[in-house]
Amino acid sequence: TFYRDRPFRIKSLAEFQEHIAQVKAFFGPALQMRRSLFLADANAIAIPEPRLLSMLDLANDAFDVVPPGTSLGPYRRAHPGAMGGIYAFVDAFTSRFKTVEDYSLLAARNLRRVYVGLETGHDPLLAWLRKAGTAADAVDAVRTIRAGGVAAGVIILVGIGGRRFAAQHVAGTIRAVNAMELGPGDLVYFSEFREPEDSDYRWIAAVEGVQPLTPGEMQDQMAQMRAGFRFPGAPPQISVYDIREFIY
Repeated sequence: TFYRDRPFRIKSLAEFQEHIAQVKAFFGPALQMRRSLFLADANAIAIPEPRLLSMLDLANDAFDVVPPGTSLGPYRRAHPGAMGGIYAFVDAFTSRFKTVEDYSLLAARNLRRVYVGLETGHDPLLAWLRKAGTAADAVDAVRTIRAGGVAAGVIILVGIGGRRFAAQHVAGTIRAVNAMELGPGDLVYFSEFREPEDSDYRWIAAVEGVQPLTPGEMQDQMAQMRAGFRFPGAPPQISVYDIREFIY
């Protein structure tokens, strides 16, 4: 149900510059309590590279962002209120149009981490959810992001597809995450599926008899995935992402 009432549109550079000014005016002195910048909305990295680079230049001109390769603590002590970096979402399907060189240029402009909604590594479940692309698209996106010097955040929907897809969801997601070869600086987020009352999902699941997982079964599903993850070196951070804590 996210963004269905919002047509996708990319701001002009003038609009983006005005937006930055409005953000700074809105927060005022409280801006120093913020630790990072987030480039919204849900697929900002899909912006064509020349305009995206110019937007990041404007953001870096407007905010004090810790430079790449700089120790965060000492810099912040010398620069109170400095931002720890710029973050964004990218859709795995459209990320295929970004190259390693593209991400290298973005990294040089303080893009620290990009979040990819894997959701599930089981392609039939993705198709049942009416999601574009495949698990392989997400794997390729994450590997390209990391090769360009940007960290990746991988979001997994726990409980999606209910009991019908549970075993395949676990196996496919483990396979996809292991293929990404994540490491330190990356994140794996487990997001427990919350079924909106006005969503097509609820209607389709009811018609097809897909039974939801109980809270305990969701915890078991997370545990199974964590037990199956294998990383080539030091592991990424693994955490829980609760959609109810955010406003969209």
